[in-house]
Amino acid sequence: MKRTKKEFNEALGVPEGIVKTAQRVFEDFKQEFKRELNPDQIEYEFSYTPSEPYRIADMDIDTINFKINLHPTDRSDEVDAISMGVEGKGERGERKNRPVILSVDKEGNTYFHMDLVTPEEWSEEDVIDFFKRKRVENVKSFSHELKHEYDEFKTPHQSLANRIDYTISKDLIRGFPPLSKLAFNMYFINQIESLVRPSEMAAEIDELGITKEQFLDFLTNNQTYKKLKEINQFTVDQIKEELRPYVGEIRQLLEEFEDEPDPYEKSDDEVIERMMEIFFITLANKSNEAFYHSIIEHPLEKIFGLPPKKEKWFSDFIKKNERYENNPMRFFDNTELEFKYKSNKVMRKLAKLYDYIKQNPSD
Repeated sequence: MKRTKKEFNEALGVPEGIVKTAQRVFEDFKQEFKRELNPDQIEYEFSYTPSEPYRIADMDIDTINFKINLHPTDRSDEVDAISMGVEGKGERGERKNRPVILSVDKEGNTYFHMDLVTPEEWSEEDVIDFFKRKRVENVKSFSHELKHEYDEFKTPHQSLANRIDYTISKDLIRGFPPLSKLAFNMYFINQIESLVRPSEMAAEIDELGITKEQFLDFLTNNQTYKKLKEINQFTVDQIKEELRPYVGEIRQLLEEFEDEPDPYEKSDDEVIERMMEIFFITLANKSNEAFYHSIIEHPLEKIFGLPPKKEKWFSDFIKKNERYENNPMRFFDNTELEFKYKSNKVMRKLAKLYDYIKQNPSD
């Protein structure tokens, strides 16, 4: 049986209609925001209801609610995006006797938030120019965020453990640059983000009018693909070398810990490995704490302890980190293997977007 275009694109990770919807939402948002713009205002909240619902495969969006914040600063001479996202609405529940996050029915509403940096003295024209100048990047981002919304619609339950890992990796994106980069890469390669990459890149392909002949060059020079290649090439030895220039600062940090042996009596390699161990311990502690608080539903559970079922949930969750208790460096060895496996999987998926181009009627 021959696959339809819809089935084919779904298999590539690009739901039917998502790119056209992202383009349409962007244009509608741009026009509506232009009407709202006021040089004396930096915070905006407004809704837009199209004459016909936005449709992505079998999901309809009746109304999009926008929350936009501008951040004037003397460190920027033009308008640019800081962040964009869709707000998920969920509550803790159970599925197959395991803790999950259950999506709450938004009744056809989607909630977008966006933060923009601007010069201290900005004009309405500066903001409008940003959306014209960065059209491709914006449409790509809208497609990215709408795919998150679609994934939540299609899978209204999500592993609590996976959500915790996703959230904590974002929280650790600070500190010494090599470890910040590692935390960002853990976030970037998480399944929640990996699922949206094909839709994000498909929007870019359409916006740039990429042909089959141009695809290989486009793919290998694409920022998302290059980031995946970087993640794929991660090694434990590499991060150790990247931390080496920070050994002096790490020693100063370790010296502040009362229970820590004198870091000035340790070799550079020992200091670096100790900093990596602390990164893992921080990650494990934050993850365990977040999971624990996520499964508590009543204050008495904090006082008298978790009931047996939840105790088992918590015990199962912390096992993944306890296995590294006696040798935290093994966590980084396994991260290296996991990065290679996950990045290869996503890169193969993105390479298949060559067939997405062949399916386009405009081709």
